[in-house]
Amino acid sequence: MDSTGHIREKLKQSRAFLFTFMAIAVIWVLSSMSETKVFREEYRLCFDGIDTARYVVIHRDSTLTLDITSNGFRALNRSLSSKRAIHINVKALIKNSANEPQKISVNLEQYADTVKKQLDMFGVSAVKPVIMTAEIDVAERMSRKIAVNIDNVIFDFEELYGLSGEPVLTPDSVTVYGSRESLDKLTCLMASRQTVPHIRKSGNYKIHIDNSWKKHSDLRLSCETVLIYIPVDDFVEMSFSIPITAVSDDNAHRVNLYPSEATVNFWVPKKEYTRIKKDDFKIVANYNTGSGDMLPLTIGSFPSNIRIKSIEPSQVQYIIIK
Repeated sequence: MDSTGHIREKLKQSRAFLFTFMAIAVIWVLSSMSETKVFREEYRLCFDGIDTARYVVIHRDSTLTLDITSNGFRALNRSLSSKRAIHINVKALIKNSANEPQKISVNLEQYADTVKKQLDMFGVSAVKPVIMTAEIDVAERMSRKIAVNIDNVIFDFEELYGLSGEPVLTPDSVTVYGSRESLDKLTCLMASRQTVPHIRKSGNYKIHIDNSWKKHSDLRLSCETVLIYIPVDDFVEMSFSIPITAVSDDNAHRVNLYPSEATVNFWVPKKEYTRIKKDDFKIVANYNTGSGDMLPLTIGSFPSNIRIKSIEPSQVQYIIIK
């Protein structure tokens, strides 16, 4: 046999050996994976039922280790599954009257059925926690009621509709839970900048609280929205001619205005129509040594329940009398 034939024969023998080895390995793997064994598996442990607005979790066991009896194929399938978390509800274990931190021991044997329901139990003959108890430490937060400020809220009324009375918040204050240090720094809760649009009838509107309180990571709110009741009424247009009051920073001179009256145009709620009087208004022209040829007019006082439309004229001429 020449050298080339010898090499070919060696290659055939090598291929045959490799194929035999791979076949034996596959048979061994299949046989091994088919055997029922105990596989130690880890799952993420989640404690549910904790009112995180009232309680802060100081410490918790985050891993649940289980010895699961099944074949290797089922173990491989579980390891590839995305459901790797076990949820246990501990609400009933937390003492409602606890003012001091409390350590909760969760007896996992009592939650065996809960655990099994969350596992893929196909082909599984036994499940046993490696450690029979899980620990969680919680502490009750301090609390304080803090008023909600709505200065950032804009009421956008449709034409000839307006506010009739004071808006009412429900609740007007929110319970805030957290450390004493953080609570002492939080003096009020601001509504976020928002507009209530197209208002034409009385009703409740949802208002969101600004999230600036979140800069204190331990704080929690009992609610992050409140309802605001906006009382609305139809408005009618009215106008009065009001004498203009000249105000001067120069007591040695007197100012005469032309014209001496101005017309204020405004909207008023229908139910307040008969109560609005001329004496409720004051129109002012301010003179100082730097004033130009005309003095602008401002409304010094007017009823809080009306909406000013315009002043005519908006500025007046004047003469200084020595």
